[in-house]
Amino acid sequence: EEEEEEEENVAKEKKQPPQKGSQEDEEEDEEGEEEEVVVTASKEKEKEPAEEVSAEEMSEFRVALLQLFKASKEETLEIPTILVKLEEKGVSLDDDAVRVRLAVMQKRNEVFVNDDIVFRV
Repeated sequence: EEEEEEEENVAKEKKQPPQKGSQEDEEEDEEGEEEEVVVTASKEKEKEPAEEVSAEEMSEFRVALLQLFKASKEETLEIPTILVKLEEKGVSLDDDAVRVRLAVMQKRNEVFVNDDIVFRV
């Protein structure tokens, strides 16, 4: 996936060669470069915590989350609700830790997360 995204970025750069001339053109180039840096930084941020989650931790979280879905008899749960319910079950994870685990589950097509709503797949 990373290679595809890098190829897309390279392709975009080739399609939009640096333009010299007006001040507006220079500002657009600077903004484009800034966006790439932000995207790269956010990708790195996502990967680092995901690597820190052990298989055992993922398994425990997955079981607890599936129990929450079963108990609620719903196909969707909001992340703040998940945090509260996990705390009640004695699973103390902060918002970031839950989001990292949900991201791993989403990559495995076990859940879908959109706007703080977790959809059971």
